[in-house]
Amino acid sequence: MSALAALLLTLYAANLAAGAILRVPQEWATIQQALSATQPQDTVLVAPGIYVESLVAPSHAFTLAGAARVDSAAVELAIIDPTELPGSDSLRTMTLHGSSAQFFDIVFRQRSAMTEGRPSSDPAGVVDDSAATSLSFSRCLFDSVHVGITWAPLIVLDSCRFIGSRGVCASSARPGKIVARNCVFDGATGTLITTRRGGLIENCQFVHSGTGYMLLGLGDSLVVNHCNFVGLDTLNSRAIWLRPRCGSEMRDCTIRNVAVRFDAIVQILDSCYIEEKNHDCVFRMSGVSFRNCGSADTLSLQGGEMIQVHCADGEEGYVAKFDSIDIDSTTRAQGVASGLFARASCSVNFLRFGQSLSRDVPQVYVNCDAGNDTVVFRSCMFDSDYFGLEREDNPDTRIIARRNWWGHASGPFHPELNPGGQGAQVDDDVFFSPWLASPPDSSDTNGVAVEIESPLMPQEYGLTAFPNPFNSTTNLQIEVDMPGDYQVGLFDLTGRTVRELFAGNLNRSHSLMIETGGLPSGLYFARLTNGSRTLAATKLLLLK
Repeated sequence: MSALAALLLTLYAANLAAGAILRVPQEWATIQQALSATQPQDTVLVAPGIYVESLVAPSHAFTLAGAARVDSAAVELAIIDPTELPGSDSLRTMTLHGSSAQFFDIVFRQRSAMTEGRPSSDPAGVVDDSAATSLSFSRCLFDSVHVGITWAPLIVLDSCRFIGSRGVCASSARPGKIVARNCVFDGATGTLITTRRGGLIENCQFVHSGTGYMLLGLGDSLVVNHCNFVGLDTLNSRAIWLRPRCGSEMRDCTIRNVAVRFDAIVQILDSCYIEEKNHDCVFRMSGVSFRNCGSADTLSLQGGEMIQVHCADGEEGYVAKFDSIDIDSTTRAQGVASGLFARASCSVNFLRFGQSLSRDVPQVYVNCDAGNDTVVFRSCMFDSDYFGLEREDNPDTRIIARRNWWGHASGPFHPELNPGGQGAQVDDDVFFSPWLASPPDSSDTNGVAVEIESPLMPQEYGLTAFPNPFNSTTNLQIEVDMPGDYQVGLFDLTGRTVRELFAGNLNRSHSLMIETGGLPSGLYFARLTNGSRTLAATKLLLLK
């Protein structure tokens, strides 16, 4: 039993102890009569049967439970289905007005007479009209329901199934969040799950057979963990759209048979506040695999990349960190890459490409919207049969792709820098040396590296000063290999620190004005460090 299920059962037991139990139909003929008779914390216990009702919840906290467990071998369950009521095409299964509610072992069912042609703006499931504190569902089944649960600020789902959903399975209020564990979300149209202020989606199965997103996730502390996403038909847009903030991640998920038009399979879009957000709040994706995904057909004019990451409104900033991403058997990609489309700063570790990719596009394409961004690749495995890494001709974007496996020990092919390379081809202005001479092992990220000497391949870190010698002020240019926290100090000939020049986060390059008022003439050293590690140093000659 999951921790969430145990908590819900504890709450259920607490309600039973705290309030009365109203039994339907033994004591009350209908569910609505029993709900209307409840006091705070009461429980309405419903015997197996079909209840043709459109319910209005009381304004206080209550529990609605079926007497037979949905996940048991019971043949008959407690089913609420308003379809046969007059005018059911404008009715709801339940409307809540300011109350918190718990649901156990209830089947919410609707048929085509209630859902056919109904707009998504007219939900027919469980609807919170006045922002109830929370709604929790355990072992409930939503059968062909038009917009299952909506408008609540907190929706908690445990071991629930949404089958044949006509539109949305669950959508939180704004702001609001969804916590879902061990659930199945199956639908034909609309976005299956929308959580607007973070949330937790864990051990869930998403199955989509029509238009709309599988998952739309927004806000802080959004965690998607151990989920499977399966496509049964073409999606008009992206399958997973994440607009995360601090503390958000997607890990150990599988995405299979998803075909899209116009967008990437997973789109990560963030508002990139460079100074405030820095690197503590980057979105993290790890252990995610893509199988048999891509563009729907040749009619798609763009899209089909596995991942697209970028900043909102063309800003610059560090958006995401990727680790252990597996991409294999892409069907086709009508967009710019079969794997990653990077439009903002990010770091990529252990990205692995399989042997069945789209031949018409590179495995990775970098085109940063703002230009002044850095994209870092380490211990990635490219396939030698396809173009490896291509970039847009933007001189302000820096691509660091050192210590990667390019599919051959001779390294990546570049017509000028490595014409003998038999690995995947790389574009100009990609810093790929040294490269790995064998595929990396996740337990040993160092491997055996091969390096070429070329004036076109710069050092990973650098400090330069101009003018030098100087009289009172000089400009210090700092270059870093990858985003992180750095320090710059000024030292005299004895190694004594005479001034701390900089301490903070750097994305790729930074210009620093040094004023030497109060210092005597002489030779000094500027040193770039990362903690106790010295990365670069330069001499400075002060003449007064």
